[in-house]
Amino acid sequence: MEIQYLKTMEANSSFWNRKSRGFSLDKIEELEQKLNNGIPFPKALREYLFLGGEFNSLGFDHEGIGQDGSEWIALKKYYEK
Repeated sequence: MEIQYLKTMEANSSFWNRKSRGFSLDKIEELEQKLNNGIPFPKALREYLFLGGEFNSLGFDHEGIGQDGSEWIALKKYYEK
């Protein structure tokens, strides 16, 4: 994937001896199907997931969100109210 918006994140993918791990494009598309009715995520979010969707070294993480996306779905439903 060509990175357009998150060039700084791409350039700093290792921080404090921790290396970010992103999702594959297939995984991102799977999440779009499951969480966004097949509509592609915004480009910046796709870049973030590609660069650090599995683990990011920026000092925050989404541990506990769950690989199956169930917590994301719950959050989405909550904010749609």
